[in-house]
Amino acid sequence: MNKQIEQEVRAFWKQEKIYDELLKRQGKRFWLLDGPPYANNIPHVGHIKNTVFKDVYLRLAFMQGYAPLFQPGFDTHGLPIENMVEKKLGLQSKKDIEKYGISKFMDECKRNAALNKELWMHVYEKLGSMYSLKEPYLTYADSYIASGWWAFNQMFKKGFIYEGKKPVMWCPHCETSLAGYEVTDSYKDVSDPGVYVLFRLRDDERSLLVYTTTPWTLPANVAVAVAPREKYATVEIQGRKIVLAEARLPLLSEAGIGYTLLETFPGSNMVGKQYEPLLDVPLQRELAQGKHGNAHLVIASIPLLKERVASKVQAKKNLKHNDVFDEFVTMQEGTGLVHTAPGHGKTDYLIGQHYQLACVSPVDEHCNFTESAGFTGFVKKADKAIIKQLEQQGSLLHQQTITHSYPLCWRCKSPLIFRLSTQLFVKIGAIKQIMQKASAQVKWLPVFAGERFANWVSQAEDWNISRQRYWGIPIPLWKCDACKNIEVIDGLHSLKQKTKTNLSDLHLADQVTWKCKCTGNMRKFPGILDVWFDSGIAPWASLGYPEQQKEVFEKHFPVSRINEAQDQIRGWFYSLMFCSAALFEKAPYESVSMVGWVVDKNGIKLSKSAGNFIAGEEAVDELGADILRFYFCWDSAPYDIQKFNSEIAKKEVGKVFTILLNLCNLLSPEKSGKNELEDAWILSRLESMTQCFQDKLEVFETHGAARALADFIMNDVSRTYVQMTRERNVGILIGKCVERIALLLAPIAPFLAEHLWQKLKNLGFVREKSVHLASWPAVQKKQIDEKLEQQFSVLGGVLELGMAERDKAKIGLRWPLSRAVISTKTALSPAVKELIARQLNVKEVGIEKSSEMRVNLDTRMTAELEAEGFSRELARKIQAERKNAGLKKGDLIDLTVYATPPILDFFRKHQAFLKERTNSREIVFSDDKMPDNAIVSTIREKKSGFFFRNS
Repeated sequence: MNKQIEQEVRAFWKQEKIYDELLKRQGKRFWLLDGPPYANNIPHVGHIKNTVFKDVYLRLAFMQGYAPLFQPGFDTHGLPIENMVEKKLGLQSKKDIEKYGISKFMDECKRNAALNKELWMHVYEKLGSMYSLKEPYLTYADSYIASGWWAFNQMFKKGFIYEGKKPVMWCPHCETSLAGYEVTDSYKDVSDPGVYVLFRLRDDERSLLVYTTTPWTLPANVAVAVAPREKYATVEIQGRKIVLAEARLPLLSEAGIGYTLLETFPGSNMVGKQYEPLLDVPLQRELAQGKHGNAHLVIASIPLLKERVASKVQAKKNLKHNDVFDEFVTMQEGTGLVHTAPGHGKTDYLIGQHYQLACVSPVDEHCNFTESAGFTGFVKKADKAIIKQLEQQGSLLHQQTITHSYPLCWRCKSPLIFRLSTQLFVKIGAIKQIMQKASAQVKWLPVFAGERFANWVSQAEDWNISRQRYWGIPIPLWKCDACKNIEVIDGLHSLKQKTKTNLSDLHLADQVTWKCKCTGNMRKFPGILDVWFDSGIAPWASLGYPEQQKEVFEKHFPVSRINEAQDQIRGWFYSLMFCSAALFEKAPYESVSMVGWVVDKNGIKLSKSAGNFIAGEEAVDELGADILRFYFCWDSAPYDIQKFNSEIAKKEVGKVFTILLNLCNLLSPEKSGKNELEDAWILSRLESMTQCFQDKLEVFETHGAARALADFIMNDVSRTYVQMTRERNVGILIGKCVERIALLLAPIAPFLAEHLWQKLKNLGFVREKSVHLASWPAVQKKQIDEKLEQQFSVLGGVLELGMAERDKAKIGLRWPLSRAVISTKTALSPAVKELIARQLNVKEVGIEKSSEMRVNLDTRMTAELEAEGFSRELARKIQAERKNAGLKKGDLIDLTVYATPPILDFFRKHQAFLKERTNSREIVFSDDKMPDNAIVSTIREKKSGFFFRNS
């Protein structure tokens, strides 16, 4: 049924050009920016969830009178594409790529970058997403790259860009650097050697005992750090005098190493001492000769920043200090003496800068040792050779194997290596201050997303923005090979002016050179910009600004809303904020809604290898677009991790939709009689539910909104109001409820909402051609009666208990009873008591004060009550036969009723009731023998019959 509705509605939208009309509308400024997924993959249910929330708020904006700027987008650059193409072409390294041909390789990347773009657009259409209406922006387009060049040039002009040599995370397979946030989620437990090695002090018979889990970094050692305020000990082990922290002596016993304690002393006594090179390798000999700077020193530990705590979080948690520091040397692990290699670690580099130590890294771009290291091959595989040499020269005291978490490349999963590399960086200092101020002005949904973001920003460091790869935005910086003059190109026009060439594809910018003023050659800085830079420039680059759509960008910026998953706090949310703060000194977005991940029904991450991957199109086909969309909004808080369960979606959401469609059978434009109390209540509930729905939607509590709507449909309208008014014609009021439901449902379930709207339109309830051309409803606050709703919340319990008492006594609702006594702590108004009497079919309602709610019925049946009961049962049977005969409600009949005299007396007493209820012009009561064509009715084992004809 739902799929049929979707097909019919889609055809209606196309035929009536509903979207054409909608997109032509003028309105207030609103910009929904799409966080571009990779188009080389197929969309999964997590992508669908994101898309649903984007579409909900996009459709909502149209109904609220905005003229939204929106466009889907796709990421097309970076390692995900390169890795896929390498695998496809059977290439193993950058050398293979160069042999294959860089231009050919990039052509192949371009062909594969948007491999599934059409599939994504097809799924968008099936889902009912308005993204299907627009051509997507692609980050590999020349206009996008040119905009990136302009942004880079602006940063360069402001002095934010600098070239520096620092240790960075490096992938040996991809042969490129990675930023810290690119490895925060990519770790694996691995086994590595843990070695205790001895550094011989110069002019001293003692040796320093040092522990490390990275023996491969020992060829680059330049210092050993101690904690100056801690106590250290000299111990004798097998005739050798060895120094370590006193607090760490137990580790010797744990390792089964016997020792004799000779002395203890403060660590400060060790500071400034020198030691002999640990390994006899070329680099260590050069360090001993002072060729690279200070080396082979014992240095004092310093406190290093572990974590910055944002001021908001500081205030919330009553913290006294913003920053959390850790000592470089601690007494919790190792020996209290720390091997320091500034070229191979972040903290090592910081302490090296503090003491102006030599910074060396004998590792090439393949993460193989260079000749100066004295060892060969991949550094981690060289651990065994290094340990063997240490053992042979007597410098290894103890060895063990440990299992620990190790960072991997986020795409190819190769183990990452910290190595010294020349890179381009963006200074964080001034930008961070702008980011912190700007992010405080953003509406974060939920609020804790803003707190997490503030913490992430507070810990931000200079951005390593360069990558040593091919498929991405080329770094637009050219340097003279003679005088080192630097020029940055800021777009297509500037490149044409400078080079007098018309480059067919900006990805080939490495091929462009020109003569410097000094007659040297201007050559492009090798490599590309970090793919997160592509993402960070999306607001303007998606429009081709400033060379294209300048007025559009300047009219709409900043973006009104973005909506992406929780991992984007350190990804897209951050890169957008960074680039906007650097260029425009303000936040790039006004509000951010953060979406939780989708896992399977058992809470396990979705993956093809685990066999639980759910493709987006598969989910849409199985459930239908509207059920899937409503399920995502209803099932859990949008920012929580969601356990996807299609069976729950079918059962629970399907039930809501079925009941809603059934309500349409009760629609009637005919006016009913006077308004009753239940009418005032349902109108009050309609408005208070609308208020709740809109309030929840406003703060990204979509589950609260969807549940409020579902509860109104299932409980308030169907279960309560329809039951209360079963003997009345309330089709107009139900129509009013369905109209409001359709409007509220339109952003969430656009197909069903349209289907409802067209039913309403055919009956004259609404005028607009489409629900999606209608305005968002305003709450009629004057109609909300909170006291009445409170009374009805008690009423519901009373009726439930009363019906249960009738069932217990086996007395149907059509049989009136004399009295009901209600025990309740809530005072009930006379009007509510009257309604209770009507609904429970009792003549009188009494109230008793009690903390516990109870309903006691007087079930004694008098002759009068019995007469009324017989008449009600007969009327129901006649009504059913009228319907079977195809008679309409207004058609009059002449009715003849046959029964024995006692039963006829019952019917005669209620002749007026029977006439009105069965719409009879005349009723004849007869105790003659029933004719063969009479319809027999047995009530409480008493046989009667009737016959009717149109009058």
